[in-house]
Amino acid sequence: MRLKYLCQSLFSHLPDLSVGEEGIIRLLMSCLDDGDILDVKFDIGLRRYSLFGENTEAILSLIKTSLKWESLEQHKFWGLLGVELAVSGVRLEKLILNFFCSAEINDPSLCSTAVGGLLSICNSRAPTPELVGAVILLPNHVFQAFAAAVLSTWAHLNASLLFDSLAEFSEKHGSQNGESIFSNPTGVMVNHSAILWLLNYFDARGVNLSYVLGGS
Repeated sequence: MRLKYLCQSLFSHLPDLSVGEEGIIRLLMSCLDDGDILDVKFDIGLRRYSLFGENTEAILSLIKTSLKWESLEQHKFWGLLGVELAVSGVRLEKLILNFFCSAEINDPSLCSTAVGGLLSICNSRAPTPELVGAVILLPNHVFQAFAAAVLSTWAHLNASLLFDSLAEFSEKHGSQNGESIFSNPTGVMVNHSAILWLLNYFDARGVNLSYVLGGS
């Protein structure tokens, strides 16, 4: 309990010395119990203070460092990070792309908790052209089903917003003659699980994917 109040004071009054600092954050993850963690989530949601800041590169570095923490520490970390990302100005699409393009992603035993955390965060967000684009462009790796799982959740929650965002992304990144990246070889590598899910989704409804996204 005392550590929780110390956390509130430290991050509220000395943010330059505490926000995003690995040693302090890991100490909190190892010492705060579930009740304390919940109280910290409330504080973050109310924007009373920030634990992680809004520097995408610093957060990515902290995520990579957390991969070597104890499992319980990692789960607490992702619970808090998810709450903070929901109320901060961090570009989630940049964070996702950079993480999935890192070398660490090739070790599923090391990254499973982090990937699960990112999956939960994506599922809780409304799809935007930038975020949908990031998921569509994820490299093909050992967590192949990630992109398809996110798209499936978005389609269930808000299909019209998902496909409006997808069409806008396709238009922005299409070929010079205006064709969709899904119907024309533009040099853009689309995630395999994402394109397969999209094809199956529209095929089940008797709709051509390229037609929906503005292709010829």
